Amino acid sequence: MKLDLHMHTTCSDGDTSPLDLLHMCRDVGLNLISITDHDTLDAYLQLFSEPIPTNMLLMPGVELTVCSDVDGSKHHLLVYFPLLTRGDQALINNNLINKIQLNQQYTQQFLNYANYLSVQRIQQLTANYYWAQNYFQKLNEVYSLNLDFIDFCSVSKINIINKTSENVIGRPLIAKYLTMKGIVANSSDAFKKYLSDSSPAYQALPKTSLEDNIKQVKKIGGVCFLAHPGIWGYTEEQVQKHIKSALEAGLDGIEKYHSQQTYDCEGVVSRGSDFHGLSVKADTFLNVTKGNLTETEEKALIDRLFGQK
Repeated sequence: MKLDLHMHTTCSDGDTSPLDLLHMCRDVGLNLISITDHDTLDAYLQLFSEPIPTNMLLMPGVELTVCSDVDGSKHHLLVYFPLLTRGDQALINNNLINKIQLNQQYTQQFLNYANYLSVQRIQQLTANYYWAQNYFQKLNEVYSLNLDFIDFCSVSKINIINKTSENVIGRPLIAKYLTMKGIVANSSDAFKKYLSDSSPAYQALPKTSLEDNIKQVKKIGGVCFLAHPGIWGYTEEQVQKHIKSALEAGLDGIEKYHSQQTYDCEGVVSRGSDFHGLSVKADTFLNVTKGNLTETEEKALIDRLFGQK
């Protein structure tokens, strides 16, 4: 089975619409996909009435920005809702995936969670608006970039009156703006030059607990994987402490295979390209990761997602 469980659309910081991305996944022959936009399930809701291509399954997902209770270190948490997977009935009924049983209570829990994320996002947008404003001021002070925050808001579809936005306000959006202005070649370059955690202009976003989010998601039937734990620059000892704490909270597994890394770990593992679109991440391609799931790893992943619990 060809699967990619980590990708982004225009609902967060990608450059591809949910429907276009669905068709791209079909064209590269993917069988199981999950769109995991940052802190929103809007892509899945947009695709709710869209037919899923033959020989493909679409599993709802979201990528949450969180911080470990151990030491406040930032991570991304991939959350999936396997029982709401839609698509080719032949795939659902074959030997790889057990029958997916939907029920009204589970569906309502999912919709409630999607609404919760929407409310949280609105509250976060206001906080992030002022965060971005401070970030621009700091970038101008440190690097003398002479950035215009009002122009940034205009092109990024941020409403300066009510502090809301059609996009997720965060460093990827700033990186996209720097690219558009020709200050950098692409978003990766923006992070390397101006937006890294070690940059003197770095501004931390408000923190939310990795462990608390895992516990919340598990209560409503979600499945949680820690995304690309090796890319943050933490020591292996730090990462292991973060993973141990997350596992105690109910973490299901780790994203081992990613476009930037293969993380050596045990237990249930997943695979995701972290595709955003070439205008956002020019070096990241759909369904391309450093390494691939072994047959044993794939079976364990499928069992964890769709097996009877």
